[in-house]
Amino acid sequence: MKTLRAVLTLSVLFLTLTVSAANDVLTIGTVSAPKGTILVPVYVRDVSTTRLGVDKATGQRIQALGFRVRFSPAGSIANATFSRAGALLKTPLYSKSFQGPDWAGYIASFAEVNNALAFSSNAAAPGNLIGYLSLSTSANVAVGTVINLNFDADSAILSNQTASTTETFANNGITLQNGSITVTSGSCTSASANASIDGTAGSCLLSTGGTAYASVNGAVGPTYQWGYRTTSGGTITAIPGATQSSYVINGADFDGVGTKYLVVVVTPACGPQATSNELTISITTAPIVTILTGINVYASSPDNYASVDDQGSGATYAWTITNGSITSGQGTRRIRYTSGATGSVTLGITVTKNGCADPGSPPQASVPIIPRPTGATMFYMITPCRIMDTRDPVGHYGGPAASSGSLRQIQITGACGIPTGAKSIAANVTAVSPAASGYLSLYAADVVWPGTSTISYRIGKTRANNSAIALSADGRIVAKNEGTTLHYIIDVTGYYK
Repeated sequence: MKTLRAVLTLSVLFLTLTVSAANDVLTIGTVSAPKGTILVPVYVRDVSTTRLGVDKATGQRIQALGFRVRFSPAGSIANATFSRAGALLKTPLYSKSFQGPDWAGYIASFAEVNNALAFSSNAAAPGNLIGYLSLSTSANVAVGTVINLNFDADSAILSNQTASTTETFANNGITLQNGSITVTSGSCTSASANASIDGTAGSCLLSTGGTAYASVNGAVGPTYQWGYRTTSGGTITAIPGATQSSYVINGADFDGVGTKYLVVVVTPACGPQATSNELTISITTAPIVTILTGINVYASSPDNYASVDDQGSGATYAWTITNGSITSGQGTRRIRYTSGATGSVTLGITVTKNGCADPGSPPQASVPIIPRPTGATMFYMITPCRIMDTRDPVGHYGGPAASSGSLRQIQITGACGIPTGAKSIAANVTAVSPAASGYLSLYAADVVWPGTSTISYRIGKTRANNSAIALSADGRIVAKNEGTTLHYIIDVTGYYK
């Protein structure tokens, strides 16, 4: 009976050491390798809703740990050390390795304010890599020997920086997962690692990019840790959770925008670590834009405009509109739109450059719709457009030069985006190097000359003047020149309708 009770007690203890869904977890890896110096990974899995974790407030996160590992059979391990890696690649406040006969231990703590440990909440088992046990087997260990690596339950602890909150086996705060080494035949060889990318060599801070892959030669039981350098050949910053043979580039994993140098560090079960070649990647940020439009629009008006600043080569522009319709310009930085009958028009835009956009909060603008007073006109800006230049070849909007005393009719609507029904235009009129003094007058084609000039010119002087020029009912103007043969230019900047 006593023997049965002892067996049951040991069974319950074993289950307690290995199974708990509500605790954070300390895990020793299980590897197979030739005898010699063997690297065994150690992990911490940060489970949510436990005493400590990244889901807790500052001051209640895992910032310190300690453990002791026992080896059996006795004498199978000749030397043991622990080296930090993965989530523990920070400058510690305190760090110490211990060794005794058939056991090794480690304890460390880190300052949260400037060296917060980068654990992933609820990461897939076994969790985040924290380091490696470097274990040298005894010379007399036979091939096929299984060396058990068991946590000493009384010594295992996770805590916050001040040790005011702890997780131990005794207080049912952590689960311990033991590991082992199976000694195989053969010998260790030096590993080599190569990294490559499929897809975009970079990412937006807000999204993901291409996938990086590691290929390894000469490694026994390798583990992987992806990281990056901010300068070529510099210190490697580990990417938490990136411990597979492939890694999807995620902008949030990096320390900001700019050029980064992605690498993978491969740790074989035995033999030295191998660091891959660098992959140059670019981390970008979403363009920041503001929609520019009028303060209000008339009801059902067809010629309203909205724009954003030019984001340069490669940028794309995707507009949305509510209570209206886009009539031209979709896909460019400037659109023309027709408003609804009442309420307001809501405009939105997503600007993408180098694969980077902000899908969460695209800029918007709300433009109130107001009734159009009887007979009222509204001014509509357009991209400056040269509608007339008499220096060009002979044609409706070109030469010849205007002789003194000449009258010339010019069709304005239908050109430069000026719509039918426009009442007048805003224009810049230029007289080009006249041979004598005089004046040029532009006026609606369905009225008599009003007796005014649009621009007066002097001999040999190129001069320009801004003016509002009325249009005839069918959209024409007359150009009346008095003084000398003259070349002139008309640049339109907007219209009234």
